[in-house]
Amino acid sequence: MSPYWDWSVGVILWLQTNAGGLKPFMQALSFLGTEDFLLVLGLTLYWCVDVSLGLRLGLLLTIGGSLGSLLKLAFHMPRPYWYDPRVQPMANEPTYGMPSGHSITAWSVGPWLGSRIQMPWGLAAGVLIALGVSVSRVFLGVHFPGDVLAGLLVGLIVWFFVDWGIRHIGPVLKRAGFLAQCGVAAATSAFLLLAQAGLQWGIRFVVDPLEWARNASRLTAVSPRNPAEFISLAGLVLGLGAGLAFQQRWARFRADGPAGKRVLRFLLGLSVMLIVWRGLPILWNEYVQPATMVLRYIRYALVGFWAVFLAPLIFLRLGLAGSEK
Repeated sequence: MSPYWDWSVGVILWLQTNAGGLKPFMQALSFLGTEDFLLVLGLTLYWCVDVSLGLRLGLLLTIGGSLGSLLKLAFHMPRPYWYDPRVQPMANEPTYGMPSGHSITAWSVGPWLGSRIQMPWGLAAGVLIALGVSVSRVFLGVHFPGDVLAGLLVGLIVWFFVDWGIRHIGPVLKRAGFLAQCGVAAATSAFLLLAQAGLQWGIRFVVDPLEWARNASRLTAVSPRNPAEFISLAGLVLGLGAGLAFQQRWARFRADGPAGKRVLRFLLGLSVMLIVWRGLPILWNEYVQPATMVLRYIRYALVGFWAVFLAPLIFLRLGLAGSEK
């Protein structure tokens, strides 16, 4: 037993007992940090609003998601409803809890997007949304307060690192050329796979308490050391990075234009995205060993490559987007 976790459970139980009527609102706030919502938001920005904004959001999400997943494995700490059966689980989370991935996303994306609104209330709104997402994760019983505070810190670091990297590393990569850019994407993907493998090896003798899995099974079985999330992220990094190199060379496009063309771009792009993202696992029977992880890696690489390069290329060929000179 941990005094910190016991105290944190007390906070969560107080919230769930005294503010139970806020459950739908808290679940809605938590949804703002999910993969589905952020995917739609990123695609909307990139295809239909501003290419640079979409790319920056993609960087924030992939770097934040990758760092958060590695840190979860490094700390290998439980979620509140794993630790104490009195905590009501209001969301299903199969991974370790420290730090909060939702909090990382909220604090790296929320204040940044708010500041882009260029209105007096923009930044404040972004901060409030980030705070709301963080609090919702505690209320839903899936994170201790310390998890979301760690997520806040990591999220702000990611925000500033991406901002610095765009100004200092971006021009170097642009001058490096097509092959070097593709090489950096492949190397980053490989690094992520090796980093998770190293962490898995490092904690191979650490056994999680049986109570964690037993308490979590009230909702569903958990598998916090499953490499599937890392495989997905590594594939996505390769697809996004290589896709950007291809896009800068052969499919530079503008996201402006008539509303009708923007809507058509979004619908066409998202339709194919869903086929690749959700349809391919069924088509090629991804869930059968031993090719499961290889096929998953390829699928997520295709998702990133479609989003960043192939979709814009088709938009240009169909006259749905203008070319950037």
